[in-house]
Amino acid sequence: MKKIYLTLLIIIALIFSVSCTENIYSNSFNTYELYSRAIPRDINSNVSVLDKDVIYEISDSVPVNLTDYTVIRNKDAKNINEIGIFKFNDGILYEFETIVKKYVEDKQNMYRAMNYLPNEADKIEFAKVKIFGNYLIYSFLDEENTNTFYSNIENLLKNE
Repeated sequence: MKKIYLTLLIIIALIFSVSCTENIYSNSFNTYELYSRAIPRDINSNVSVLDKDVIYEISDSVPVNLTDYTVIRNKDAKNINEIGIFKFNDGILYEFETIVKKYVEDKQNMYRAMNYLPNEADKIEFAKVKIFGNYLIYSFLDEENTNTFYSNIENLLKNE
């Protein structure tokens, strides 16, 4: 009987800790401001901010709870740098996370199949999709810039 109570207590503690950690991030930034403040300087040159059509490239429709987004790509066809930041209200973004993960995976498979620009291969391998509170973020960056970018995002959202 004590084992059951102890197990239940552990489960409740885990559920509580997970629910508390989801609220540790601020949602006060618009997505372009967050991108601008988090991106390593050398990545921010020669990029285009994409319009609403990029949403339809990623998904069949605009998610209902999407309140803001910024997607950038490098203008140079020989550089696959790409970052997407999506902001949702009420933190309801997990369905879109599945869609974005598929988008990233499809691009990785396409780049691999084409043996696209061997110098860009590490960006394919270090592509990442991550959630910070109400923000869903994906990137195609090299290892160093991926680590710096996501660390900057976390610091900005925790310190706001």
